[in-house]
Amino acid sequence: KIDSGHSGMVWSQYHCYTATGRPSNSYGGVNYAALNQSDGTRKCFRSRYGNDGCMVVLDYTAFHPRIVSHLVKYSVPTDIDIYAYLAKLYFYKKEVDETDIKNSKTLTFRQFYGGIEDKYLHIKYLSNIKQFTNEQWTLFNSQGYVETPFFKRRITSKHISEPDPPKVFNYLLQATEGELAIPKVREVLDYLKDKQTKAILYTYDAVLYDFYKPDGMNLLMDLRNIMSYDGRFPMKAYMGETYDDVKPIILNSSSNNP
Repeated sequence: KIDSGHSGMVWSQYHCYTATGRPSNSYGGVNYAALNQSDGTRKCFRSRYGNDGCMVVLDYTAFHPRIVSHLVKYSVPTDIDIYAYLAKLYFYKKEVDETDIKNSKTLTFRQFYGGIEDKYLHIKYLSNIKQFTNEQWTLFNSQGYVETPFFKRRITSKHISEPDPPKVFNYLLQATEGELAIPKVREVLDYLKDKQTKAILYTYDAVLYDFYKPDGMNLLMDLRNIMSYDGRFPMKAYMGETYDDVKPIILNSSSNNP
């Protein structure tokens, strides 16, 4: 909703009771969680604190592939680019470039949404996904539902139209995303209760903050630690005057105040 005092603030609405449990977002026909990145729409997001504030995004890096690695019990080191890691296996290369990494991302999501292609079953990460998918499909057919990993919520044929193994896998994946991220959003809001910095937009794999600069960079590191489960899910940070012009920043103990 739009603030009646004409403060320039807008409150979007989240609906958590979706088939997967992944919240939807909208107000007045606008999905604030999926604003276009290239048409300038995001420029309207700027700090309420003027020169003392800025926009900061804390973004999960390759969140879905990392979630999958936990679901299928295949460990990928957190200090490497998971798409680069997979590109070496897809293309039988010791070193890969940006084009290989981009193609790896496309291939990986094709496996997620369409099922694992036989020619990639030599990659254990993917063969584990196929095994997990088959196990969940068997459960879905034998008991009429599968359970989400953390909240133990049942996903049934009432939730999935024309179910098949990849669909069941993807419903579980999206549900797991919400079950990992939403509790951390709650922790973030609790942490910020006595701070000027505010969390203003949850976008599934990222949170946008109105960062009050006097709060200091250590606050951003604390937020990253909360959201990332103390580093189990790698994250990147971005900062800018508006949501549209955020640029990558490095968060570490030697970071200077902005």
